[in-house]
Amino acid sequence: MLNRLLQAASGFSGLEPDDEALRLRINAIVTAIFSFRFLRGVILRGMSWENLQNEAIKQVTEMVSDLCDSGFIVIDRTQK
Repeated sequence: MLNRLLQAASGFSGLEPDDEALRLRINAIVTAIFSFRFLRGVILRGMSWENLQNEAIKQVTEMVSDLCDSGFIVIDRTQK
């Protein structure tokens, strides 16, 4: 999965898949997603939520989306 994500990110960023900065960023995004999936109890307690309902899921989704959409991974618009 990481290799596929790196290939995709390489394609739109213009960076090589073995670029350390790119690999670190992809790993950080994957880690954030896995954290929300596997550390559910920590997140529920930390956010004072009883469970993950629609609004909570929406907030988590928006946070991960913001991380991906930010300058965290730069897109090279000259790539075709």
